[in-house]
Amino acid sequence: MKRILGISGSMKKDKFSSTEYLLECALNEAERCGASTKHIRLVDYNILPCTGCGECMNGNKCKLLSNPTDQLKELYDECCKADAFIFASPVYALSLPAIWKCWFDRCEPCSESDLDYDYYLSLIHISEPTRPISI
Repeated sequence: MKRILGISGSMKKDKFSSTEYLLECALNEAERCGASTKHIRLVDYNILPCTGCGECMNGNKCKLLSNPTDQLKELYDECCKADAFIFASPVYALSLPAIWKCWFDRCEPCSESDLDYDYYLSLIHISEPTRPISI
């Protein structure tokens, strides 16, 4: 059975938003088709903002993960259990709410095994231009 994780980026804590309603409709349809689903709300997680220290890009675990108030690891663990995702978000000022950016900025390795990804171990290769560039 496929596991589908629905992630809502609505900032409304106290009431059910149209974003949540539409996500629930999609998850209900996925369940009707035989999938197991879970609905989580980013606003329910305390995700500390990235400090830009660069440790994650140097092959080290994010230092914010050791902060007991940071809940990124809990969210990350939910994501690891999923086979597929449905992302739902309102549009604020022609963009996503800030909580999405906070989460995206922290989507770096959350465990030692994640540090083995080729993305973090590969070298960037810039090829030579095949023809001269005129200015």
